[in-house]
Amino acid sequence: MKKILYLFSASLIVLTSCSNDDDSNNASTANLLKEATYIEGSYTSSSMITYDGNKIVQIVAGSDKTVYTYTGNLITKEEEFAGGNNIDSKVEYSYENNKLKTSVSTEISGSETYKSKNVYTHNSDGTVNYKSYNVNVTTGAETLNDSGKYTFLNGNIVKSEEAAGYSSTYEYDTKNNPTKNILGFDKLMDEEFSVNNIVKRTSTYNGTNPSIITYEYDYNTNGYPTERRSFYNGGTNGITKYSY
Repeated sequence: MKKILYLFSASLIVLTSCSNDDDSNNASTANLLKEATYIEGSYTSSSMITYDGNKIVQIVAGSDKTVYTYTGNLITKEEEFAGGNNIDSKVEYSYENNKLKTSVSTEISGSETYKSKNVYTHNSDGTVNYKSYNVNVTTGAETLNDSGKYTFLNGNIVKSEEAAGYSSTYEYDTKNNPTKNILGFDKLMDEEFSVNNIVKRTSTYNGTNPSIITYEYDYNTNGYPTERRSFYNGGTNGITKYSY
């Protein structure tokens, strides 16, 4: 899942999806993100995105791609390919009552395969707890690796906490996130796919040594970003440009 975040923060990746249901065509297809270009110094990377209704069909960025599988209107599998047809990772999602229940990640590095699993518990106060496990590829045995909690406000993740001591807080604007109209992204428990756009991210370890990233945006007349500029601890970082 993290490769798609490069659409908004670092470099870009390709996404392809397979649709199993046509219900998404009933939703509005206006203001769907069509292209994202990341620029940092002399480095530039662009992704071209197409859709079937509100379901991602394909994002092309060089020779990389990610293939999404939907079950109904929910994303149930994500397969990432680097430089051709060789898969290097996948994530499989399951849901309960239309909310994310588990995500199982598999990564392939040469002859080695690594597997992990997140289990989510949705609480009555709107927070979401999770437990993260390492999974033995041969036996399927699960070993607890970490746990944490997400806090939401107005559809945005405003705080993420890990039992290991790491935490991040997020502040948002009131405009539309570029991914707002992509079907299923809002279920995937990621701050980059919130309703609005992050303007400040503060990360700490045990409450000390804060690391701060701030963001500035230009918007179109429909309230969607056309450009995002990031600043890490006060210094200029990259620029992402969006087309709809």
